[in-house]
Amino acid sequence: MTDHLHPLVAGWFAERYGEPTEPQVHGWPLVRAGRDVLISAPTGSGKTLAAFTIALDGLIRRAAEGTLGDRPVVVYVSPLKALTNDVRKNLEVPLAELRERARTSGFELAPIRTATRTGDTPAAERAKMLRTPPHVLVTTPESLNILLTAERSRARRGARMAAITSGGAIPETANYNVVAEPDGTVVGNVDEDFAIESMSGDIFLLGTTSWLIRRVEAGVVRVENANGAPPSIPFWNGEGLGRTVELSAEVAALRRAIDERTDDAAIAWLLAECALDRAGAEQAVAYVRAGKNALGTLPTDTTLVAERFFDE
Repeated sequence: MTDHLHPLVAGWFAERYGEPTEPQVHGWPLVRAGRDVLISAPTGSGKTLAAFTIALDGLIRRAAEGTLGDRPVVVYVSPLKALTNDVRKNLEVPLAELRERARTSGFELAPIRTATRTGDTPAAERAKMLRTPPHVLVTTPESLNILLTAERSRARRGARMAAITSGGAIPETANYNVVAEPDGTVVGNVDEDFAIESMSGDIFLLGTTSWLIRRVEAGVVRVENANGAPPSIPFWNGEGLGRTVELSAEVAALRRAIDERTDDAAIAWLLAECALDRAGAEQAVAYVRAGKNALGTLPTDTTLVAERFFDE
């Protein structure tokens, strides 16, 4: 199953891991073809390595051919708390072993540059990345968003626009810190439009706490705890990440497809069309049924369900 890999990578993989796991066997052809792939498998089954092996293979091939160039080839995104371990396990150790294998096998490899970019990366290191871009860029989701939306990141317009318009992107309007008095604690933030339209005495909900606005200053909304008083103005910008119109339509269509079928028919459809296993299909059907039983109808792109809560 490793015969499609560069000999250096194939030999390294066989010596280090033996036979590929099921996620790797099924994932490699799709990743290699440039497809968007989501691999769902238990911890320790080689999900990350399924993608990284193909990335390493591409790097080694380009390094051997001298075609790496001066631009990032691989962008590896990992949560900050897992970054150090991920970089060592999936990047530094494999690359070091592959370099040594190349040396002992007589392969000439061009240097493969790597760099890590997080919020703590010094300005000098960031400038160095711009002058001499790494071939492998390791970063966090937050830093990746900044890289794509900053003008100086050499990101293409398409990538920048995708980052700006996708859910979770940092908007190009200023945020105002919400500061609780009298202790001066920052309890959150609101966007510029909301802050400017607010007035002293307004009450709004941020998270699960209602806040009374005392005054609005440059970049700061000063508040005090409203002690559970109901909001007097709506705060329409939720704290959760947005969903694209396309994804929302797909979710609504999925709910309708389950709702229109019997339990057995819905489970069979999910197995055939959505690549779920039986346990996942049964859970999805149970989830939709429970929601409809509780609400009396099914929320979709054409049916809006509003819940109203009353204080005791």
